[in-house]
Amino acid sequence: MELTSFVLGVCAVIVIMMVVGTSVNYMTIKVLKEELENLKNQDRENINYADQLHQHLEGEMNKLYSYVDSRHDKLQASFEKETENIYRTMEERQKGTEGNIRDYLTSWQNSDEFAIMLNKIKKKEFDSDLSKSY
Repeated sequence: MELTSFVLGVCAVIVIMMVVGTSVNYMTIKVLKEELENLKNQDRENINYADQLHQHLEGEMNKLYSYVDSRHDKLQASFEKETENIYRTMEERQKGTEGNIRDYLTSWQNSDEFAIMLNKIKKKEFDSDLSKSY
């Protein structure tokens, strides 16, 4: 009987240890599941945050591209306008210079100095023709 009591006592201790072990395991697994769920939630939040950052970055880049494009278009328009002004000014000055040269030549051709020079040239040509004929 003592042996039976001893065996029953040992079995009772083993059953109690199994119940305690199972309870501890159950609680540990429950805590681990909660932690795993928390990690999954944090992972989802991090992914959502990364997506928001990416969308914000794309929006800011689009704004920057738009701003740079706008500045480029304005600069190009200004450059084209200034280039047209330069060409127009050059044409006006060229026309003015050509007109001034024509006026100068016309006034010089009508001057006494031109007549004197023309007569000297004609005289030299005439003298040279005479010298060639002898």
